[in-house]
Amino acid sequence: MVCNHVFGLDAHNKQPAHALLRNMLQLLKVKEFSDEVIHGKEPSLTLVVPDVICSNCQSIIDLDICRSTDLYDDPNMETPRAVWTCRYCDTPLAKQEIEKRLIDILNRRVLAYQMQDLKCGTCKMVSNQLV
Repeated sequence: MVCNHVFGLDAHNKQPAHALLRNMLQLLKVKEFSDEVIHGKEPSLTLVVPDVICSNCQSIIDLDICRSTDLYDDPNMETPRAVWTCRYCDTPLAKQEIEKRLIDILNRRVLAYQMQDLKCGTCKMVSNQLV
């Protein structure tokens, strides 16, 4: 919204504002003509904790921490619930297990980032020097 309505006010900035909008939507993995963009809904990043198992009914749930309305008290998703419950049986989920999974996801992403190859911006060759 900011790209189109603020940066796009000046005719000289209209083209770079549209390019910036496309790049930001690509980073958020949202299509340019999706309902979120057309209707002005704010796209947010998603963080999915896969395969959370309910200790009571043994259901497997994928928790999307950024977008799941089950985890919030209000429909605007501003105040999170104190206790997250299973969708099927309303039993409280093990918060410590979810926290451990989040830390594991973070550690994997940090490790993947640190182990990536460094490429030169001009020649596109992989660097063989240790930093």
